[in-house]
Amino acid sequence: LVFSLEGLLLLEPQSVNRGFLDRIFQVIRQGQERNPYWRPVKPFVSRPQGHVLFPLSVETAHAMLRCCALIEAARIDSDCFSRNVDLFRRYVDWLWSRLKKGALQSGRTFVGWHSEHVHLHQGIHLWETSQVMVFLLDYAVMLDRHIARCAVAAAELDVKQPWDADKQPEFGAYWGSERRAGEPLEGLRTSSDFRIYDRIGECFIAPLDPTTPAPGPVHEPLYYLLLYGPPGTGKTNFAEELCKALHWSLITVTPSDFIRGGESEVEERAKRVFDVLAAQRNAVILLDEIDRMILDRDSKRYGLQSDIFQFMTPGMLTKLADLRK
Repeated sequence: LVFSLEGLLLLEPQSVNRGFLDRIFQVIRQGQERNPYWRPVKPFVSRPQGHVLFPLSVETAHAMLRCCALIEAARIDSDCFSRNVDLFRRYVDWLWSRLKKGALQSGRTFVGWHSEHVHLHQGIHLWETSQVMVFLLDYAVMLDRHIARCAVAAAELDVKQPWDADKQPEFGAYWGSERRAGEPLEGLRTSSDFRIYDRIGECFIAPLDPTTPAPGPVHEPLYYLLLYGPPGTGKTNFAEELCKALHWSLITVTPSDFIRGGESEVEERAKRVFDVLAAQRNAVILLDEIDRMILDRDSKRYGLQSDIFQFMTPGMLTKLADLRK
């Protein structure tokens, strides 16, 4: 069932819907209630002489992990892994219970897994061990994404996807086609630094675009941008346009997110918020109305603002630098 689902997701993802997936994972969950590791009982190959080839349970688990990644990439269900993470945790607990350690006659030690089907010696089986290691590496990646999703929800930050999945062009094609028409200084020469959308395309979009190799040297990707100007000049809209081009989420952070718990918890709250932001991937982070928190401490405006913002300013630049890294 799992291998068939993976094949379907690779060949015809448009034919898969949420109800269909819920039913499949219900069957998988029921199977794990009988034993934690989906022990295969039907061989892939059998011969009259009695030889049989069974898949390993880790191959099944890894295929299911890949299914979750494909489902999320196709945006059929962006929380597929998170909703089914308990299945993988139970299986990983079973894997750790089978971890084998030993020593050779030379004194060198080894760590790994032996086959769940046969156990002919006191060592480990390299194929089983290799498959477990690859599974655990991919599991760690999916866990990082799960932690990032849960963290941003727990921090109650504003998250949205400004793009329309049904109308989304390939990666950076959006920036080159639709946004170029909005260039405010279109009349300037192509090389001018004041052609804002062209410069952003070169520095932020093109270096991250795997689908369109640049004809010349690729600019080193930049990761932060300072937007300034009076209200209504399109600063927030600019961040949304970046999300549409990159197909990334938009996370908006305002001063109220730092002072929500009161003055006594500002520093702890700020630390937690930046920890959450550092855990994210494929996201545009908009720090909105942040000027009050990064004022020059020698300026008149800094001296006139409330104690709570004066308290935040010294630690804010360090947190921003850490986030940049």
